[in-house]
Amino acid sequence: MKKLVLIVAVMAIATAARAQFSVGGTLGFNINSPSSSYMNNVTSVTTTYRAPNAIEWFVAPKVMYGLYDNFKFGVKGGIGMLRNREYDTIIFTNLNDNPQKNKIHRWQWAAGAFARFNVFTWDYFTMYVEGTLAFASTTGDSVYYIATNKRETTALPSVSQISFSVVPGVNYAFTDRFSLEATINVLGLAYSYTWIASTDPDGSERKFREHDYRMFNTNLNVPFNQGIFTLGVIYNLY
Repeated sequence: MKKLVLIVAVMAIATAARAQFSVGGTLGFNINSPSSSYMNNVTSVTTTYRAPNAIEWFVAPKVMYGLYDNFKFGVKGGIGMLRNREYDTIIFTNLNDNPQKNKIHRWQWAAGAFARFNVFTWDYFTMYVEGTLAFASTTGDSVYYIATNKRETTALPSVSQISFSVVPGVNYAFTDRFSLEATINVLGLAYSYTWIASTDPDGSERKFREHDYRMFNTNLNVPFNQGIFTLGVIYNLY
């Protein structure tokens, strides 16, 4: 019995010696502001049509634990914000007009677990694939404006989401402890299950559920993978 306990202890010490704790964080950022213009040859007035534009960011600290050099797993959490501006009218860029618009703000909180497998390493570079299982909750409001005058504020439906994503990434080690990395979200895939709860003006509740699957998309529509790519830093504690 004593020998068995000793063997287990030695194996635990050997595993801990190989293990590597790391801390870090990532930043995702996405901007979308489409528009189109044309000029009237008679009046020389340029007309610009603006589609809804959006600014989105997400910050996520994380902790990793690695038993082997090519495999790590960990947990991460984060907070993000999405701001939309939806224009209801044409904006004449050469005239002093009063456009109508909605400003939409959404805040998202998320937590997840992930696993990372290093595909290959060359010098200071490491290519890896990371899979993340996440839960997210989103709240927000919509503000209606005419010119700069606020007219009405409406609470948006609460949104909850469970998602799974797989994305490739690259890590560059400056030292044994410090490295920079980036996930290439546009080459990834994601599945999400979302449920939305809203309240009608008469007080009745409505619930919606939807499934979403995306591959090789500039917007995977899941937390931790906003935008075309996500930047991050890693610091090894061992």
